[in-house]
Parts: sequence; structure tokens; C-alpha cells
Amino acid sequence: MTSRPQCAIIVAMTLQVEDAYRRPYRLRMAQPGAKTLEVTFPYEVVEREARKNKLSVEEFVKSFQVIAHFNGIEGVVYTFERI
Repeated sequence: MTSRPQCAIIVAMTLQVEDAYRRPYRLRMAQPGAKTLEVTFPYEVVEREARKNKLSVEEFVKSFQVIAHFNGIEGVVYTFERI
């Protein structure tokens, strides 16, 4: 049985977000010729989720993965799920 997502990050959807931080991050090619891109997550997001799970940031990064949810919505939603 899979666990519920711990955090959702919504990207490129049409919605109004008030009282939220807004920072631009550049996309990077993961590898030359690959069809995968990378983007940096704000440290504060990962730090907050680590704290919620009573983990250090280093432990959180080793224990969780990022899941991209797309195709059924406009844009993409990223969630953190335990590995």
C-alpha cells in the first residue's frame, strides 16, 4: 500500500495564490540528449517537509522521492513520497 503524499508543489497551473513566496528557477537539461529536465526546489520547502517528518534535511533527501503528477490536469503537481 502506498503512503499519501507529504507535500504538494503545483507548477504551471492557472490558479490564484496569495501570501506565497514566488521565486523563479531555471530549467536545466538533465543529460545531453535526454528527454528529462531538472529544476531546483527551494531549500525552505524541503526543510519544512523534513521538519514535519522529524528528519534532518539530509535524512529527508535520502528517505523521500519526488513524484510528478501530470496529464490529468493542466500543468504538473510535485509531491514528496517516502521511498
